[in-house]
Amino acid sequence: MRLNRMKKKIMIGLIGTAALMAFTGCGKKEAKDIDVKATANSLLSEIKYEDQLSEVNYDIVYDMEDINITESVVYVSSGATAEEIAAIKCETKEDAAKVETALKERVEEQKESFENYVPEELDKLGKAVIVKSGNTVVLSVSNDDAKAKEIIEKASK
Repeated sequence: MRLNRMKKKIMIGLIGTAALMAFTGCGKKEAKDIDVKATANSLLSEIKYEDQLSEVNYDIVYDMEDINITESVVYVSSGATAEEIAAIKCETKEDAAKVETALKERVEEQKESFENYVPEELDKLGKAVIVKSGNTVVLSVSNDDAKAKEIIEKASK
């Protein structure tokens, strides 16, 4: 009898331990940093753009003086379209949040600029894709927001 009670206690302990181990593995996954160069190049090569995009330094386009940026790739159009790609990696998640805000502001500024200049570009700007993953933020302004989302989502896994 004593042996059966002991077996039951051991089994209950093992089941409890197994359950505890299973639940600790169900926590929220940490967001992964995106490979800046590979993602920007995929967006550039896999999406058809109306305009020729040129690579520029991020500080030419964005006001991000107070943000610690460790890596960036930015492509902008000639100005005839609103097409744009930016992939920016930061030192911290807080810096990435600031970059995300700056990119959203950029899209809003572009909407104001193109409203009277080339109103057809407002559709692209309205579907701009901005994704923050880990310490990285990616922006894509193109005619193919679905493809951009797919490329960025794949890069963030």
